[in-house]
Order: sequence, then C-alpha cells, then structure tokens
Amino acid sequence: MTKTIKCQQDISEQQEQQPTSLSLQGLPVKGTNATSRAEKDNKVVKHTVKSNKITMLKNDIHHCKTSGIFLRLGSGGLIADNDIHSNCEAGIDIRKGANPLILCNRIHSGLRSGIVVLGNGKGIIRSNQIYGNKEAGIYILYNGNPLVSAIHLKIRDEF
Repeated sequence: MTKTIKCQQDISEQQEQQPTSLSLQGLPVKGTNATSRAEKDNKVVKHTVKSNKITMLKNDIHHCKTSGIFLRLGSGGLIADNDIHSNCEAGIDIRKGANPLILCNRIHSGLRSGIVVLGNGKGIIRSNQIYGNKEAGIYILYNGNPLVSAIHLKIRDEF
C-alpha cells in the first residue's frame, strides 16, 4: 500500500471520528494580520482556533505574519493534507492545552520551525512531511508533550 493511499485512509477514518465546530476545506489561506483569513469566491472568513474542535483539510496556508495555524486553550480537531508554507512563525503552533491531530501535511519553507509544541500543548503528529524550515522541524519545549510518529524530516546539509 502506498503512503498516499494510507494517508487518505487515515484522514477518512479520523474525519469520521472528529466532532467539529469549524471546518475549512480546500481554501487558500493567506495571512494579512495576526488573524488569518480564508478567501474563496471573494468572500473572507476570519477564524480563530481556541477552545474549538476544527477540521482543516486540503488548504494552502501561507505567508501569515505569525504562525500558519495557531491552536491554544484546549482547541483540537483534525489538521490534515494541508500545504503549510512560507509563514513568518511556526507552520503550526500548539500550546495551552491544545490537543489536535496533525496528519499528512506538508510543512515547509517557514522562517521559524515547522511545528512548535509548548506550554502544555499536546497532540498527535503523524505522517507529515516537514522540510526547508529555518529552525527545527518539530520544536518541543516548556512542557509540550505531543505523540510524534512516522514523520518525514528532510535535513539541510548546510550549517
């Protein structure tokens, strides 16, 4: 079974199991301020992710002035099959009790780390491709406690 098929099966299974209060699928998300915006058909949807269960599937999240996705205050849900790149802070920032499932994303070309987990952030980080970020692929500090498995990290050979 190829990795792509396995990821799609994992995403389908997890999507069925995740109760959500907010869902974004197939949108280009380009950050303009501290709040990210999702634009489709000239409509702008502002979203914050705190104390919510969110599903974000197949989005292009890029050029945010802070993190591409910022989860905090007990938020969770499914973040899967997104292209998260070229953000000024972490591609995904998990803190203050957030507990998401991060599955089969491409997280790359960021100006900081790919994923940051701190301040009692948790989560399951599985089967992601993390590469080309200026700092760590996954940076865990200050009581961050994620479960990390099956990650594909590309290491730069320049230091």
